[in-house]
Amino acid sequence: MNFFYNNKINIKILGTIVLIFLFLLIVNPNYVNAEDIQSSSIQDQSISFSITPLLQEYNIEPSTIIKGSIKVLNETKSDVIFEASAANFTPVGNNGFVNISDDSNQYSIKNWIRIQTGFTLIKAKSYANFDYFISIPKNIEPGSHWGAITISTTKPAVNPNISQSVTKQAIASLIILKASGNAKEVVNILGASTTQKVFVDPELKLNTTVENQGNVHVKATGYYNLYDVFGNNVKTVSLEERNVLPEAKRDFASVVKFDGVGPYRQEFALSYSGKTIVSTTTFWALNLEKTLSIAGVIVLLLGVYIVFRKRINKATHVLLKGDKDIK
Repeated sequence: MNFFYNNKINIKILGTIVLIFLFLLIVNPNYVNAEDIQSSSIQDQSISFSITPLLQEYNIEPSTIIKGSIKVLNETKSDVIFEASAANFTPVGNNGFVNISDDSNQYSIKNWIRIQTGFTLIKAKSYANFDYFISIPKNIEPGSHWGAITISTTKPAVNPNISQSVTKQAIASLIILKASGNAKEVVNILGASTTQKVFVDPELKLNTTVENQGNVHVKATGYYNLYDVFGNNVKTVSLEERNVLPEAKRDFASVVKFDGVGPYRQEFALSYSGKTIVSTTTFWALNLEKTLSIAGVIVLLLGVYIVFRKRINKATHVLLKGDKDIK
């Protein structure tokens, strides 16, 4: 009896709780469907945009003014306010990356840049141009100088019906100037090498580091030539042109398929400003699949020789001496 009585009490309590919940759900307008929340409020809206060009290069003279423009495309479905500002940059590492900052050095041009309009509202799926001017000092040092203009998002146009939380984004357009005068172009190869002296996989990892020891940025193109033990060119690998800034280092790396077996000589050639410099190194390629196949054939031939060595020796004797008395 107590069991049935206790179950009846539990059912009544549960029923009362359900009725209270349903009552609150009906009378309280703050309880809405999740789809209604998503359709009326955007909690995290990402902004997508692009700029062109990403790199601008000018040959300049003292006491002149350079005029340029950067096109900004708002790829977002809402209006966005963009800001343009001048900055400096410094090379980082050997892979062509740069660090955008306000730090100055002898190559910086941030203080020479004037942007005509700092803030601009760009409509959704539309674009605008940011015009800028660079005033070249009359006592500018010969060689390269550089800076950047960063285009960043501030916030979308305000919509009182939408809650927005947006992370600020920025893209930089790099500017490199080359001043006429007694420029010094010196690029050295610090070392041409493979990442290993012996390769067993059917690919080669080639890498060469170069350093610009002059005061002018150069456009350099590199290529690898691979030669076998007889001096035959068995493979040529061409690399894309790269900028090397003064006092900076760049890696010219490539991974290529290679199924050769044996010793090889690698020649790396770097071409810039009508000059070519060369560095060489050597390596062994032991393609594992080919090596195992060759080793298998050798083992098989040795096995045949061991089993039939007497007959093979007699046959060889006949060929060499002309003795036909084989027993």
